[in-house]
Amino acid sequence: MYAYLKEANVRGLLDLGEYSALLHGQIRQMITYDTEKWKTDYVCKPSLFIGSKASEFYPDNRAVADYECAFIRSAQEADGTWAITWSWPEYPEEWSISKNWWKSDWIIKSVKYVKAFEA
Repeated sequence: MYAYLKEANVRGLLDLGEYSALLHGQIRQMITYDTEKWKTDYVCKPSLFIGSKASEFYPDNRAVADYECAFIRSAQEADGTWAITWSWPEYPEEWSISKNWWKSDWIIKSVKYVKAFEA
């Protein structure tokens, strides 16, 4: 929403400077900086908030955002997918379908993120 408000040059509706400062703080709180957890846990990574180096949130999170690019490349499996780091043991049938959907989603998001950072 912030990007759309900024792009639309909305004035008077809310203080975009204050909103930006709040977002910077919240993003720092949300990102999981313990990258070891990325391998096994359902965690919040920079790509959830930062889509490219042009993002105003990139400079404050440059190291971890760049690390995510390297992590994505190194974690890709032989079949071109990425391991889904959670499961739904209570719903095995639903999980078998959903896991494939998540793999597809992660392929698209991972490739898009890495390409955006190559530019």
